[in-house]
Amino acid sequence: MMMPFGFLYPIIKKAGILKTVTMCFLFSLTIESTQLLSAFWGRLTSRTFDVTELITNTFGGLLGYLFFSVLKPTIFRILNEQ
Repeated sequence: MMMPFGFLYPIIKKAGILKTVTMCFLFSLTIESTQLLSAFWGRLTSRTFDVTELITNTFGGLLGYLFFSVLKPTIFRILNEQ
């Protein structure tokens, strides 16, 4: 889920790996916390907080950034041509 975020965030914000992974972690934590709060309300959803999803989403953001770093010269060449 966070791979596209990890790929697109450094393009938009010119962020490095640490900031990108941190933002992926915080975004995922926000989603998981919302699911936890909605479990207390009971009516909105039956989803729960899962630490495994937090870890895998953060790792997905890291993979997205790694794909970005491999394609970085091509991406910026395309963006500079427009």
